[in-house]
Amino acid sequence: MITGSLLGRPVAGAHFLAALVVCLTGSSAGAAAGKPHVARDETADRVAIEQLVTEYSYLLDHGRAAELPALFTPDGIFDNPNLKLRAVGRDAIAAYYNRRVTEPRTTRHITTNLRIVFETPNRAQGTRTILYYRGDGPGPVFPARPGSVGEYSETYQRGADGRWRFASRVSRIIFSGTGVRAE
Repeated sequence: MITGSLLGRPVAGAHFLAALVVCLTGSSAGAAAGKPHVARDETADRVAIEQLVTEYSYLLDHGRAAELPALFTPDGIFDNPNLKLRAVGRDAIAAYYNRRVTEPRTTRHITTNLRIVFETPNRAQGTRTILYYRGDGPGPVFPARPGSVGEYSETYQRGADGRWRFASRVSRIIFSGTGVRAE
């Protein structure tokens, strides 16, 4: 957690970053053409989206795939052209992950290069690179071979409750390991 002191007051986390922006820019709100300006904390939104994508991988890799549909909007889309899979809505997404939970495998999804572009204060597009390791059967320990390298293209939507969720996720495999099913 980022902590510090600004203007003699202790602050932590997102509050520290927001306070730092105020100090560097001189204002978090102002008047433009006679209208009040309300600053949007894009940094906090980026952190929330990063937490969303990290939570997705964590749940998937730690046997908690049944919890993944809650990370999607009610009409969310999960699309994996490599598997010829397109699930629309939480129920369809849950059906896919409920099947997945029954398969004996260990996975680790390592994601990086998250790029986020905000379309509106409540909607953003993102891409990230994924390195996927998979071991089938009981284990671990498994041979250290990546199963695939791919890219997620995602749309993030802030709900009425203020939480960011996946409105859509498209998983595309770019490199696939020999003898390993791409997903």
